[in-house]
Amino acid sequence: MSLMLQGLFYREGIRIVGIDRIIAEADITKATSGPKKDLDLANMKRRHALVMKGFSQVLAQSPHARDHLAEISTGLTSRPSTSSFAAVL
Repeated sequence: MSLMLQGLFYREGIRIVGIDRIIAEADITKATSGPKKDLDLANMKRRHALVMKGFSQVLAQSPHARDHLAEISTGLTSRPSTSSFAAVL
């Protein structure tokens, strides 16, 4: 369900998507979904872990700070831009 949530939040915004929409998309019941704030928090923790993993990989590639900054900058600017991103948090 986390990948489905990530896509839904990415496209429509985390505040816009309500629990009823999540339940419909995930084909689950309200009783098994838990509160929306718990789903939001789990999604944010997952995204944070992915970002930190990326940083750790960059740091492991070179001992030089200059290389770290260049690699992170390249990584951020090379991410595909999309009009389906909902910038509303």
